[in-house]
Amino acid sequence: MDHVSAAADHYTALQRFYERLTGGLSIHLPLWMPGTRTLDQATLNAVTCMANTCNVRQGHYVLDAGCGLGGTAFWLANACGARVLGVSNSNSNIQRCRELAAARDPGRLTEFQTADLMASPFADDTFDFVWNLESINYLCPKQSYIQNVFRILRPGGIWVSMDRYSDLSSANGSADSGIIASLTSGFYTPQHWEGVPALLKYMQQGGFAETSYRDLTPYVLGSPPNRRVGGPRIALSVLAGLRSPRSCVALFRAYRVIRASFFLMEHGAMTYGLIKGVKPT
Repeated sequence: MDHVSAAADHYTALQRFYERLTGGLSIHLPLWMPGTRTLDQATLNAVTCMANTCNVRQGHYVLDAGCGLGGTAFWLANACGARVLGVSNSNSNIQRCRELAAARDPGRLTEFQTADLMASPFADDTFDFVWNLESINYLCPKQSYIQNVFRILRPGGIWVSMDRYSDLSSANGSADSGIIASLTSGFYTPQHWEGVPALLKYMQQGGFAETSYRDLTPYVLGSPPNRRVGGPRIALSVLAGLRSPRSCVALFRAYRVIRASFFLMEHGAMTYGLIKGVKPT
């Protein structure tokens, strides 16, 4: 099984788990910014940070690249009045998004589609914004993906990617090697990691202007330790989600990814933050 199919299988296997764990349907690390008191607020911080960076408004058209269970798409539709196309390579996730849309998108501003984002399925100059919220590390080669994002953005459009970034070269030693193995196997992305400097270079080579990176690692590491893997919700989520050996294996992989990510961030071998680039007019 290739890494794309394996990643889709992972999110299909843990669909019930993630839905129970994240009441807002947002599958990403929370940001414990100043004044944040609850896990729900910390989770929403990532989405609002991306929206403020793009200045999303009513009528804008957003591609949510790697939409999961639709949490970001529904928020953009309801809070900003944006039209959103959510895309995932997990057909099961997309079917669930469409079911949830009946209650979570009363304005009918969202659509959901199963697609391979590396296959360039969209026309030139289509979207005002392309969002990758913890999905860029599944896409490779990244230079080709970034070139495609540039193509499908309208002039003046913005690409934003919030995720973990590392070339893993600063992590060394036998202990770190085991951590890296946990991370790459859990993400199904062996040899596909790249750091911020490489990604910014690809963006500039691809034509993007106003490229930037905002390091948000301190807000991830500032999370209360007992909430890093879901806190009080985790037990109920596990009971609801683990209905097969496949989901048990997927959950074990996901847990190892979280632990490995925090270890690497704490040791300076990984950052978490927001990359932005603008397509010139």
